[in-house]
Amino acid sequence: MVGGYFEDGIWRPSKDEITFDELRALVDMKAGTLYRLTCKERVPGLIRRNLGNSASHTRDLRFLTTDVMRWSVVVCALLRR
Repeated sequence: MVGGYFEDGIWRPSKDEITFDELRALVDMKAGTLYRLTCKERVPGLIRRNLGNSASHTRDLRFLTTDVMRWSVVVCALLRR
């Protein structure tokens, strides 16, 4: 569970960046579906960072909380609860 608070009438996690798994938990989405949307750059607030040396293909996927919480997919998922 991700801790959070209300800001300007919108609930948001207390962290400035959330991980792929935390976002997946918030919207109750399968990993493959979210990954596909991420690859097509349809998820707002995407941050990509290489892990290790520059030749590494390993990436850390994170999202800016303020951007992703305004994404209609997130808003609809939170309203269903």
